[in-house]
Amino acid sequence: MHFPGIILLIAAALAQPHGSSESQRAVMLPPVAEVQRQAVANARIDLAEASSWKRRARQAAYVPRLQLEYGRRMRNVVDVNVNDNVYVGASGVVVGPEDGTYSSNQTGDNSFGVRAIWELRDAVFNTDVLAASAEMRNIARERNALIAEVNKRYYVVESTPAEVALLARLVQLNPRKDKAMHEIFLRGVACEESIAELDALTGGWFRSQVEGPVCEIDKISKKEAKR
Repeated sequence: MHFPGIILLIAAALAQPHGSSESQRAVMLPPVAEVQRQAVANARIDLAEASSWKRRARQAAYVPRLQLEYGRRMRNVVDVNVNDNVYVGASGVVVGPEDGTYSSNQTGDNSFGVRAIWELRDAVFNTDVLAASAEMRNIARERNALIAEVNKRYYVVESTPAEVALLARLVQLNPRKDKAMHEIFLRGVACEESIAELDALTGGWFRSQVEGPVCEIDKISKKEAKR
């Protein structure tokens, strides 16, 4: 089918009156901003906490580093005295006996100390601040990627009812229904997949907030297949 024919077919489909009241049931989804907040909270992504790391890293430069010291010194004192006795008399020279003394003493000293050390250069340039800044950027990228995935899945779910309704009307106008019916089926699968993903990202919160037949394409498919 040529492109102008497709435009006319869609225009004719949009001009058709809506189906039964069942197909007009409202589909209520929570606001996308609320879904984003729930997903970020479930992922435990907190930029404020990451910002506090940087602030505490700067303040750490003014906090001293305590150093405890302990020492033990052993000392041995040995005293040896030797005295030679020499007697000189009329009978000659007499040597001895020798007198000697020996003494040994051991002492031990214990010492304790406490030091407070400031690294004031860290107040000017602190590698911990650089590490905290890098971690903040990583967390921000992770948060943005999560929000982008939430947006993608959310708008797949939001657009599914209108797309399925349009395809169902096109089925009525097009004798060759197979392709349109197959497209309806694919839309339904993508919708269910997106709901499951959003439910997982929000910790089971999203599905409980959905009202109305968002991905119920089986009734439309069966109805149109009989035409």
